[in-house]
Amino acid sequence: SLFTGLSVVMGAYIGTTVTGLLVSISSVGGGNSFDISLIFMLLAFVGVVLSFFKKDLVKHIGEICSGLGLLFFGLYTLKGSFADLKDPIQSIFYVVNNPLLLLFIGVILTMLVQSSSASTGIMIVMCASGAVNVSSAIYVALGATIGTVFTTLIASIGSNTNGKRLGVVALLLRTIIGLLFLAIIWPIDIATNFIQNLADLFGASNYGLFIALFMVVYNILTMLIASLFIERLEKLGNKLIKDKEQEKLASFVK
Repeated sequence: SLFTGLSVVMGAYIGTTVTGLLVSISSVGGGNSFDISLIFMLLAFVGVVLSFFKKDLVKHIGEICSGLGLLFFGLYTLKGSFADLKDPIQSIFYVVNNPLLLLFIGVILTMLVQSSSASTGIMIVMCASGAVNVSSAIYVALGATIGTVFTTLIASIGSNTNGKRLGVVALLLRTIIGLLFLAIIWPIDIATNFIQNLADLFGASNYGLFIALFMVVYNILTMLIASLFIERLEKLGNKLIKDKEQEKLASFVK
């Protein structure tokens, strides 16, 4: 049902923030810290080995391991690249500093990679390397929460009526929440001040972890609030996209 679909999707939006946490943990403590990305890169090798097994369950587990491993291998490679391109990237984000434009960049980036985890992870890595400031990373990550619905919309193409409703309602939900939150934090830059205060409190100079934590808190709070309105969202979806039988009946009455 649409009610169940919305509930699961809201939970997925919270769960996807774990990747950002895993990416940021590897940067805590400076260059001498253990890089957790190495473990996940090892998963890619394990996944390839498991994919040769004939049993479907083992092959599927191997695909999951390979996917996670390749994601973190890519982020690990990006980390070193951004360190060398720090000055040019800083120049670009110095010009592109409008929060609404940065949010739009986050939407487009996530639509291209079809993963909010990847795009948010990229911004965490860039922020950890000093290529972008905290404000820019937050606004782009906020746009990623909207762009991630693009995957849901693609999946809804060719699905049944409830599938299309889920895609449309998810898009409206994430867009409205994202823009409202942007309107709240833009004037006084709450997010940046919150992260900087956390960094000062714990004495950390690397903001990557705190950006990841902020996105976890943001997704948990917004999705918990949205869960209170699931029934209304379900009714909205039913109004926006009617059942085919209802459409036929309406055209017959006319």
